[in-house]
Amino acid sequence: MDEQALPHTVLQLDIVASSKGSVFRQVHLDKALDKVITDASSRCSFVDGTWFHRITGDSAVLAAPSSVPKAFIAADFVRELSTALRNFNSMMNESGRLRARLAIDHGDVVRHGLNINGTAVVRAARLCDSEALRDALRRNDDADLAVVLTDPFYDDAVVEGNRGLDKAEFTFVHDRVKDREVSGWIWLPGNKKPGSDGKGRGDAPRPGPRTSPEPRPTSGGGTHLRDVTIHGNGVVGTNGTQHNYYGDDTRTPRPSAD
Repeated sequence: MDEQALPHTVLQLDIVASSKGSVFRQVHLDKALDKVITDASSRCSFVDGTWFHRITGDSAVLAAPSSVPKAFIAADFVRELSTALRNFNSMMNESGRLRARLAIDHGDVVRHGLNINGTAVVRAARLCDSEALRDALRRNDDADLAVVLTDPFYDDAVVEGNRGLDKAEFTFVHDRVKDREVSGWIWLPGNKKPGSDGKGRGDAPRPGPRTSPEPRPTSGGGTHLRDVTIHGNGVVGTNGTQHNYYGDDTRTPRPSAD
């Protein structure tokens, strides 16, 4: 039978700093990732044998068929994953602690054996590897999990407040990964951010499509900073990385450009 492209929600998970330390630490973290995913899945009745599930060392790819509501995945599964991480880490010292990045997208994919292919798989992988998501965890040492949703997935799953999701907890970011522009909404489950009154972070303006990188402005708009902080509706980055900032001047001052 011909393999068919069918709509799925794709989840890409990567372990933070998995290569640091000894080989025994790496093995420990790889096993821990499998454990927390299994624990989270066991607490969600909608996770069943129809899901694609592949763990390859320090990363994992999951894919849920379109019959599973997106909000169930963004709210229930992510929160169970966050809880499983917290429970696991409560018994670990800093060396044994497991932290993870998670990117979620939705689109047509082809499943064949132990493999999965499709644009949503590529987008999720790029977002999971983005500097903006990495920076969010660097600047929030208490967070075990940082999540990024693609813009369309955010619109479908979060904006209406389904399953208790609060758009005020999400921050819009725009980044470049391997010379490709990516954008999404970052969320640190269980970590409230300034502006959580719901008055605007989720309503941040979004940039239109661009065919080439915009020049870095000398002031206002985008910023180019040494340190990274989530400010209102945007993230600014480190190491020569530029992230556009979409703050509201009446509510959150723009970061300085020194």
